[in-house]
Amino acid sequence: MILIKDVKREAIAKLSGKWGVSIGVLVLYILISMGLSSLTNVIKVYTGSTPLYIVLTILSIIITTLIAFGIINFFVLLSREEAVAVGDSFYGFKNSSLKAIGVMILSQIFIFLWTLLLIIPGIVAYYKYAFALYILRDNPDMEVTEAIKKSKELVYGYKGKLLLFQLSFIGWILLCIVTFGIAALWVAPYINTATAVFYNKLLELKKIS
Repeated sequence: MILIKDVKREAIAKLSGKWGVSIGVLVLYILISMGLSSLTNVIKVYTGSTPLYIVLTILSIIITTLIAFGIINFFVLLSREEAVAVGDSFYGFKNSSLKAIGVMILSQIFIFLWTLLLIIPGIVAYYKYAFALYILRDNPDMEVTEAIKKSKELVYGYKGKLLLFQLSFIGWILLCIVTFGIAALWVAPYINTATAVFYNKLLELKKIS
């Protein structure tokens, strides 16, 4: 049984002494994402939807996806009380790069197709594939489709719990809004760590490797 309050309490404990590096990792991700977005927007303004703009847009998506994969690696390590450093957020550039991109693309396609039916099936699909990149991180030799399949197995019977878990952060998200994003410096590491803890608990419960 997974208790949301226990997950969140454990996440706070795991972050003890690691707040600084956790904030640094997420700020770096934001800066890179904003920089890439600004660059592509400037190119579009001055050149229009040229091949250069299209290439830079695709490259931007790839880079942000790989860094997001690296951030998953960082917070999984942190949640397991292993040593962490900013460099761990670049894990995706060195490990399973093509597979991470494949998981992202395939998951988004599936979610989109389910959403075409109705909003609810789309939401359910989102939760089905929520941990596909986490599973790929733990199993770098696993095929893309297998990682997606394992994610579905992992969250089976717990999609509602995962939804409630995410909804439990609404108050913190509102705080980020009213503080113009300043509170996000602390809230984002908290949510990412808690999500990794939730994932670990599901692995223990389901015994899925």
